[in-house]
Amino acid sequence: MLNHEGCRYELIKHPPMGETVAASRIRGHDLREAAKSLVLEAIDRTLEARRYYLAVVPGHKRVDLKLLRSVLGARRVQFASEEKARELTGCVMGAVPPFTFHVDLSVVLDLTIAETERVIFNAGELDLSVVMPTQEYLRIVRSKDGYYTRDSIAIPA
Repeated sequence: MLNHEGCRYELIKHPPMGETVAASRIRGHDLREAAKSLVLEAIDRTLEARRYYLAVVPGHKRVDLKLLRSVLGARRVQFASEEKARELTGCVMGAVPPFTFHVDLSVVLDLTIAETERVIFNAGELDLSVVMPTQEYLRIVRSKDGYYTRDSIAIPA
């Protein structure tokens, strides 16, 4: 996909690691440059419909589930089960890249990720990461939704 989109990027091979702080240390970059990808399940107000989102946040931040609940108009937002996350991403937890390739998984992006010049993330494997210019990531992610984390206000992308 990155080649098809004409992106500049670099691959980094490293010891297997899925935890963001440890992976950033191994890869030798600031935690703010890490793109952490988390699969979330949003349950609607009737408790019948479930939607799935790939929340992408900078490595130094946490997903604000209450804010997302409000932004998405859901009754409840929670982390998806490991089985569901694997089904939707094809990856083990910790290796999920900040892109979605599944029709039932939409990206919600913490727009503060744009504050760094580059973004670094696992490339679907625990021992392989991608480094790319943040602006190129933002160009191809094509997120329909955007939100800011706890210390900012929610806005549409």
